[in-house]
Amino acid sequence: MADRNEINLTAAFDFARDTLKSLVLVNGGAVVALLAFYSGDSARQFNSGSFLGLMGFTFGVATAVASSLAAYFAQLQYGKSSPDPKWGDRALNSAILLAASSLILFIGGAVATGLALEA
Repeated sequence: MADRNEINLTAAFDFARDTLKSLVLVNGGAVVALLAFYSGDSARQFNSGSFLGLMGFTFGVATAVASSLAAYFAQLQYGKSSPDPKWGDRALNSAILLAASSLILFIGGAVATGLALEA
């Protein structure tokens, strides 16, 4: 039977993976929705606010994918037969920072898009 630490570690990995998938999904979905909205309504002009929103969502996808890659490198480093925790910790901290950046970019993209639609 697995001990409690192993179960908790597995759950933490599952939560992290689901969070990164969610960040890619919401940012990517926002890009598609924004482009579909403007292509379906010929009376609307794609203005600078809309462009900022689109860029926020696009960079949100990119940072979420980069976060997943950094998390992979962290786990790769931790799983080596002679691990160097310094590099694993750096990659893990980068993954966390990139994931937080993806969320911030999503919020910024949503605000910019909302303001552009009001105009």
